[in-house]
Amino acid sequence: MVRSTLSLLLAMLLVWCAACGGASGAGAAEETAQEGPRPLTGAEADRLARTRVSAYRAGLRAVDGVVVTDEGTVTLQGWIDTVEHWAYALVSGPGVNPFLAVWSPGAVAAREDRASGRPVAPLPIPADDGWSVFPLDPDTSRLAAAQILLVSLSNDRPENAQLLRQDGATWLRQDRVGEVPVDVMTGPVRDGRAESSFRYWVDADGRLLRLEARLDGQHWSTFNFNDLPDTELDLPEVLESVLAGDDTSAPIATTG
Repeated sequence: MVRSTLSLLLAMLLVWCAACGGASGAGAAEETAQEGPRPLTGAEADRLARTRVSAYRAGLRAVDGVVVTDEGTVTLQGWIDTVEHWAYALVSGPGVNPFLAVWSPGAVAAREDRASGRPVAPLPIPADDGWSVFPLDPDTSRLAAAQILLVSLSNDRPENAQLLRQDGATWLRQDRVGEVPVDVMTGPVRDGRAESSFRYWVDADGRLLRLEARLDGQHWSTFNFNDLPDTELDLPEVLESVLAGDDTSAPIATTG
């Protein structure tokens, strides 16, 4: 009798624990689902608004990006002068003859990379006359759109944090870039779009460590950034015309 009673109690206990566990799991899943996307808090909007100033104050940032095109992927590895709004990188990828590029928001200078298999662009920037200069138009290719975007991410003033919140910027989740904790946030939604085409990976200090962008409205291209306080990037005189007369980009609040 005692043994039967104990067995019954044990069975009831197991059923009760299973029910509790199931309820707890469902509640946890529901709670996780409610975490994001959600509107930015004031503090989150302030950090997103500060990313452009943080980039500007860095002066020079390394960029390692993958641009998704209809033909495949193109890698872009180099540096961005966040004060003067120009960049220099090695462009390569499957089916792409590697080339060096120097660009500003309105023009790009390009030349064949004569050292096959090089992992990054050489420093100093080659100063001879082997460069060809072309207008840089975001409508001509996703690579061109990416290049313009990359030199448009810094400013000496922050964005309007309240405007970012009003225009639908959201918090998605917490994540990490390497060992650094970040918050993943979207840009504002503009021009009648259903959602933003930009995701910003922002650390506690307001530094943009990763940017994901749907340059064609469908496929995500990804760019990782690092500050480089001890590196110098000098523009050769032969390339100064690339920067002549260029204006800087649209702010976060109007890029979507």
